[in-house]
Amino acid sequence: MKTRLTALSVVVATCAVPVLVSSPAFAQEECPPGSWFCEDEGGDVDVDDEVEPADEPPPERVDVPKKRTKQPPPIVVYQPEGEPPPTVVVVKDREPPEPPPKKKRPRWRSEWGLNLRLEGVMMSKKDNEYSNPEGEDDRGMGGIGLGLRYRPKPHFAFEVGLDVFGGRDYLGDEREETALTFNGLVFFNPKDKLQLYALGGFGFTGAHVTLDRSVPQDAAGPEERDYSYFGLQAGLGLEWRVARKTALNLDVIGFIRGRTDDAAQHEYEFTDPETGRQTNSSGGGLARLGITFYW
Repeated sequence: MKTRLTALSVVVATCAVPVLVSSPAFAQEECPPGSWFCEDEGGDVDVDDEVEPADEPPPERVDVPKKRTKQPPPIVVYQPEGEPPPTVVVVKDREPPEPPPKKKRPRWRSEWGLNLRLEGVMMSKKDNEYSNPEGEDDRGMGGIGLGLRYRPKPHFAFEVGLDVFGGRDYLGDEREETALTFNGLVFFNPKDKLQLYALGGFGFTGAHVTLDRSVPQDAAGPEERDYSYFGLQAGLGLEWRVARKTALNLDVIGFIRGRTDDAAQHEYEFTDPETGRQTNSSGGGLARLGITFYW
């Protein structure tokens, strides 16, 4: 074992000598000029016993970003050259608003009506000689009537009337009358519920009279006579529309008339007891209260 180690040591030492001898020459060939670690040609290499410490690397530089501060916006001043142009204001004409729609008035439609009425005759009672046997003045007449009315316009109407009266007349005699009248009515305020109207027209009347007080009586009994008249009438009245198709009315009418029968040529109906004047003309007044139904 020892013999093998000795032989191996000899071989190693033999190989190491040539390597050590050839190392300076190899280094000389590869050394660049001016290198401190290379020997001069043909000189020995000096090895310093003291080794200088290597320079410490400089500290690493760290760039710290600067703190950004918000800069105010720049102030810009505009200086126009010369005078500024005039300000032009354009005003547009507004179209006037459309007027509100007009309320449509209900179109008038012609009306027909039926008037029913109560009537009273207005007469003077200044003469007391026509009293009844008991000494009481019982003179007076009343009646009823109806009228057919046609109203084509709000302000105007026609009416044909038939009226019947009875009672004691001005002379105290018993009288019955029937009148046929034709009247026109003018309404002054037809849009109101309470309407004022005027009426006027003409009429024909027939009368049957029993002369039981105005003339002396004989054994044959009272005389009876028939008269006929033509007259004119006019008056004013109020109509109150209590409903759309119903109205109440009150009017006052005055009339004048004259006899038209054949006996009027030779006899007179009235004689003034004071003057003795005789006439076949007469007049009076009517007060009427009625109700009208329209359709």
